[in-house]
Amino acid sequence: RGALYHKIHVGADGKIMDGEVIVPTGQNQINIEEDCGRLVEDLVAKGVTDVEAITFELEKLIRAYDPCMSCAAHFLKVDLTIK
Repeated sequence: RGALYHKIHVGADGKIMDGEVIVPTGQNQINIEEDCGRLVEDLVAKGVTDVEAITFELEKLIRAYDPCMSCAAHFLKVDLTIK
């Protein structure tokens, strides 16, 4: 899935004061959003305007990034307005 980054702040006494975990899905979020935008533009340019068809293609793209299961289950709502 990717690298898992940990950021830990340790106090003078050696105890952990604060921590943050950056998961691969979070690292890939910008690329996922940009790729989704390009995919929708390409599909609409090819004449695909059915929301279910576009949603299906977006779901395939997002799953190619192998997001965590909770992200994969709750990630996508398509609201399409073609201008």
